[in-house]
Amino acid sequence: MNIFHETYWTVFPLKWLLKKPILCIEHWTGYHNGNYSKLPKWKQSLIKWSAKHVDEFQPVSHHLGQAMQSALGISLPMHVVPNAVNVDVFKPMPGVQKQFDFIHLSTLDFKHKRPDAILRQFAQVLRRYPKTNMAIGGDGDLTPLIELAEELNIRNAVTFFGELSAEEVSAYFNASRCLVLYSNYENFPCVIPEAWACGIPVVASDVGGIKEWLNVEQGVLVDPKNESDLKKAMIYFLENSEKYLPDALRAYSTAYFSYASVGSKFLRRYQHLMR
Repeated sequence: MNIFHETYWTVFPLKWLLKKPILCIEHWTGYHNGNYSKLPKWKQSLIKWSAKHVDEFQPVSHHLGQAMQSALGISLPMHVVPNAVNVDVFKPMPGVQKQFDFIHLSTLDFKHKRPDAILRQFAQVLRRYPKTNMAIGGDGDLTPLIELAEELNIRNAVTFFGELSAEEVSAYFNASRCLVLYSNYENFPCVIPEAWACGIPVVASDVGGIKEWLNVEQGVLVDPKNESDLKKAMIYFLENSEKYLPDALRAYSTAYFSYASVGSKFLRRYQHLMR
């Protein structure tokens, strides 16, 4: 069997030469944000033709699978396998003090991840709970966010950080009480089950495959088209944080997203395709 990640349209000589099935693990957000439709027509046709010859696609969410089939205009063999989390890295750290009420971690892209909207609504939260604070950062440009925080007069309530290692992300999660995401589009971002593995809930926009895994026990879904809904969700968390049980969140992440859990799903699919 040949296993490929997204570049399945380049490998068909192997399928026919070796007479092996092809499995494609699919993560691309291009089916959500319009990037597929912006590709040259010849490449769209090549992807569509190639997809017909893949024996199984494994998107990380049902939503991604549906978006892919809709974009290509064809029915495809699908079996959802979610993103995996290293629960030996992302885990509770006893003794670590909570320093931040909220944390946002992403590429910091304004059109995709919308950290600017998070800061604007956090400023509204501060009017009601002036002692609240948050950490925000990632591998993007922090300068416009720092300038926005100063413009909103909330600079003293926000800690900014840059790109982190996995171990450092885990430490930040352990020092935080809730992860906040407000993306315009997503598949199912790894950062969500990583936060759960560390025992903290998630406030996230209801986009992509997030709602397939995030329910009332794991956090709050918010309307991606109504920024004030994000403010309400953050306030709800501050007033109801005791409802989210760290041990239960970690158990949920381990049961569905650990290497052992996801690996067993992959193995079953590989065995099925090789019959």
